[in-house]
Amino acid sequence: GGKNYGPPNGKKMTIFFDDISMPEVNTWGDQTTLELVRLVIEHGGVYFLDKDKRGDFKTCEDLQYLAAMQHPVGGKNDIPNRLKRNFFIFNLVLPSITSINDIYGQMLVGRFTPNDFDDATLDVVGKLTESTIRLWRSMKSKMLPTPAKFHYVYNMRDLSRIFQGILFTPKESIIEGGLRAKEGKLDNFSPPNMMLGLWRHECDRVFCDKLTTARDKEGYDGLISEIGQDVFADAYDTACSSPKYMVSFLRDDIYDEDEILIDEAPKIYEDGGSLDMIRDRALMFLDKYNEENPSKKMELVLFEDALKHMLRINRLIEMPRGSGLLVGVGGSGKQSLTRLAAYISKAMCFQITLTKQYNRSSLLDDIRILYKSAGHKRQ
Repeated sequence: GGKNYGPPNGKKMTIFFDDISMPEVNTWGDQTTLELVRLVIEHGGVYFLDKDKRGDFKTCEDLQYLAAMQHPVGGKNDIPNRLKRNFFIFNLVLPSITSINDIYGQMLVGRFTPNDFDDATLDVVGKLTESTIRLWRSMKSKMLPTPAKFHYVYNMRDLSRIFQGILFTPKESIIEGGLRAKEGKLDNFSPPNMMLGLWRHECDRVFCDKLTTARDKEGYDGLISEIGQDVFADAYDTACSSPKYMVSFLRDDIYDEDEILIDEAPKIYEDGGSLDMIRDRALMFLDKYNEENPSKKMELVLFEDALKHMLRINRLIEMPRGSGLLVGVGGSGKQSLTRLAAYISKAMCFQITLTKQYNRSSLLDDIRILYKSAGHKRQ
């Protein structure tokens, strides 16, 4: 019932405002939410709005404040100087190109050693950091964010995801070409070509899948081709003459002679071959899904774009800490393709069912189910 509020027992509390520049700027150029923030920081509290205490000051003690925001470009707001003056400001810049090269270059050197790979492959590996950084810098300078393309933001996470995909690939998939190469279904296979095609595939997944217009995708294609030809010369044209599709669902479950399951299919990230080969495999999984779930049958036509989207979703599910936001009009197949991709990955597909009685406790119950599934059962 008092007017002083703060953490108990003489402790101090730090309040962190993430994306503090996010509130909308109104007609008069103000961000009303931030005026309340400024009031609390400058005057140490806010005023009561309760009827019997209206106008009395509510003091907030033993608090300190941290805030973070992006640079005010590409549709991002700035914050008022009268709020800014209350903070000590750090401008966090990206690491230098030399530092980035050292970080990822050392990872590649440790992974791809002369004991396992020939000189031609190691020569390609040695140029991957330079080419990736050049592409990343070109995307940052040419594919700028706008209010309609606010997600065109390229940072260190994108670089990490590209190298994560390369390092995630087993050595055998690069040296031997995986299952498709053993079946003799890969044209022009060699470890250097495989490494270069893998690099192009990972860049496509990280950079190109963000782009929303055909014009931007064509611009990206021109950028990566120019950089690839400049860094790798003729080897780039040879390795990337046709698109590569990396998948991890080509292997079958292992059974003994009595048809008893010994081991589940190993998930090996490898070249899936042409889209027609992958489509046959995906249709086999679709048939199995329909057999096991007759009440939720999916009659899907896996045309080229649908199959490519399914491969992207499947890759996200398989990657550690993978996540994605599917954007599209209703009925375009987002849910169906996600169900199929999750089934192929043997992952649980969970969806909240909204009802009139759905409330906070219902949400917490759903989150408990996901905690048990993802954390305990690792599904």
